[in-house]
Amino acid sequence: MWPFKKKPQLNNARDNTWTRGDVHLVLPPLPPEDVGAYGARFYTTEFQKHSGTETCLCIFEEPQWARQYGSIKRIDLNVTNMAVQTDGGPVAIALWHLLNAGKSMCYYEHYLDPLSDRTLQSLKKMEQQKRIKLVMRDNQSGETTGFWEFDNNFQMGDFASSLSAVKGGNAVDSFDDRVAEIKARYSTEQLIAMTQR
Repeated sequence: MWPFKKKPQLNNARDNTWTRGDVHLVLPPLPPEDVGAYGARFYTTEFQKHSGTETCLCIFEEPQWARQYGSIKRIDLNVTNMAVQTDGGPVAIALWHLLNAGKSMCYYEHYLDPLSDRTLQSLKKMEQQKRIKLVMRDNQSGETTGFWEFDNNFQMGDFASSLSAVKGGNAVDSFDDRVAEIKARYSTEQLIAMTQR
């Protein structure tokens, strides 16, 4: 396991700041395979007409917690990026941390395939945005329960550059198998502890 350290951000990111006032997002219904999904993933959409697509962070949460967290007007968001070597190959993890007035609310593991060009391109695309939007969705109904926006200081471009050097080895298991091994081997608390060493 190796965590990645943030560097000061110096880029000419495009301004994708939300300018439409109160947010009432209505996203397409969840496809059947996403009903009951839990955790974080990237989602690409156009939030404002003619603004172009952007990549946001989407969190799927159980209905009770999605409503409770989504009702908080202002939260803070931090991320610790890491990669873990499994017996079947590497797995990258963005460990997203939500805080309310400086108090920890919850962590979400976001598993990424460091051997996939699509992963690296998503991370680089995020780096080109001035702002990062976080959308929380009820993982049963698909309802959007929370929307927040943050200055983009998450260093996803640096993370992508670090991951581009990760090698898979001779025999690499499927990404799902590698993630299953991580989940079987480490709890969220253990991953958090590894980032604090």
